[in-house]
Amino acid sequence: MGGVGCRSGCHRADRDIGVDPADVPEATLTARERQVVRMVATGLSNPEIAERLVLSASTVRTHPNRTMTKLALSSRAQVVVYAYETGLVVPSRYSVGPGAAPD
Repeated sequence: MGGVGCRSGCHRADRDIGVDPADVPEATLTARERQVVRMVATGLSNPEIAERLVLSASTVRTHPNRTMTKLALSSRAQVVVYAYETGLVVPSRYSVGPGAAPD
């Protein structure tokens, strides 16, 4: 059975997230959209992102929604997968949650 969003029984993660990351150049996203995607991928909520970027909550909601539309993604979980698959976010052996710092 396929992963999230996969209706045809596919098994590849890139198909599960809606697009092959290689087919969507990072330049397709604005700098702010890339910044918000990174924050979403680290587990921050919209209110937390709004606070850090000093933006309204409605403005912050726009960025993930626009990004999901551009990338044909249907959930924040798929945004996270996209961010890791494309290297926008790199796993840290120290990270255990939003804002985590190494010991």
